[in-house]
Amino acid sequence: MLASVQRSFETFSDNGILHCHWKSNERLPIFVSGESDLDLLFLPSDKEIVDYIFKTCGAKQFCVLPKGKYPNILDYLIIDEETGKLVHFHVHFGLDIGEKNVKRFAIPWSNDVLKHRVVDERVKVWRSSTEHELLLLILRESLRHPISKRLINAITFRRAKIAEQVLNEFGWLKKRANARRFDDLVGNFFSEKGVRYQIERIFNDGISYPALVTLSSEMRCFKKKNATMGAMSANLLFLVRLLNARLGWVKSLLNRPARRVNSRGGTLAVFVGSDGAGKSTVIAGIAKELARKVDCKTFYLGLPKPKSKSERIIHFGLRKFGLWPLYNLLYKALILQRARKFSQRGGVALCDRFPQSDFDGIMDGPLLSKWRVKSSYFKRTVASLEHWAFKKIQSHSIDLLIKLNIDARTSSERGALPLETAKKKVKVVRDISFLGASDVSVIDAVANGIDDVTRIAISAVWKRVK
Repeated sequence: MLASVQRSFETFSDNGILHCHWKSNERLPIFVSGESDLDLLFLPSDKEIVDYIFKTCGAKQFCVLPKGKYPNILDYLIIDEETGKLVHFHVHFGLDIGEKNVKRFAIPWSNDVLKHRVVDERVKVWRSSTEHELLLLILRESLRHPISKRLINAITFRRAKIAEQVLNEFGWLKKRANARRFDDLVGNFFSEKGVRYQIERIFNDGISYPALVTLSSEMRCFKKKNATMGAMSANLLFLVRLLNARLGWVKSLLNRPARRVNSRGGTLAVFVGSDGAGKSTVIAGIAKELARKVDCKTFYLGLPKPKSKSERIIHFGLRKFGLWPLYNLLYKALILQRARKFSQRGGVALCDRFPQSDFDGIMDGPLLSKWRVKSSYFKRTVASLEHWAFKKIQSHSIDLLIKLNIDARTSSERGALPLETAKKKVKVVRDISFLGASDVSVIDAVANGIDDVTRIAISAVWKRVK
């Protein structure tokens, strides 16, 4: 179990907060190790204290897009400092179930589930009883296939089937469930004979798609009683959100967050380092970990790199006609503008390199420094304008500046640089300053291996998240 997860569970227990991990407990040991989400159930009356405890443990609340998608489900994320893993707590203040992206039913059993919770013998944390979890699994799967979804499957000739993971969970729970306690539980919650019969049939014969559809048909009264919206509204919302999920690539193309954002504002982090410091590798590692759950993008602010043959030809032409410095400046300004907008919309923007005006001709500095001493008034003016533009970019506000320090010899060896060039770059990284940076983190990229540098850097980024 990750230290951050254990600390959170212990804090809830110490404060007498009723809680339990309520579904997919077969894989609970995997969840507490940070490999997947933790689904925790709490009483609605404990909402404020739960929020306070998560924040004191270092967790940040993020919003699923579209905002307000699941009113009774909150998302808290935390970076485990010992491993650098991003831990996702799915916090439920009610049992909202139904098809993905809608969850149109609110089951009023939270008190009963929490009252009969048990300690998991493998990881020693509270989880729902096997019988409660099995019944909820059957209901969740049955209510996940509304008429709208069945129609879409029929139109697209898609064969409906039960996921392998669900079949495994059902088998795992069935082995451990007490048949008599399960039967009593079903009797307590359902008065309709047809519903009880279908649930008993699934318990005895196994879970299957036809059996779930039949159960769903029998639960007309139950669905009407526990629905949070009308059938027509729910089906329309399901179709809209299904289409929205399918068009997620459009939002990415438009540089808009599409998954989960920080409603308090995003974060802009800049990474600088000489060749061989592992900057690109560190950024890629951070982006991969954060992008599992939040909107996180990398923005490259070095010299423009051609990605195709046609771009190589264009770049050659720009250099040939002396337009490369102007193109380089415009490219950097455009990419920085995209990074800033992305972070302002709640995303985490990671900038690989950053323009600076303190050192000309090196480390993303101005390219026309030699023109400033030319006799030509035009060239001096152009060079001065370029320097002014770089200085203005350098003064932009940055949430975090991360410097990856490395010695000249190591930089020369790792980056295949002449030693003198490596010395200049190492000095630039050490001396460079961005007045717009709210915070600066300096990491020794020689004393620490690449995994440790990534872990330290991701923790530094996370601390700057509001």
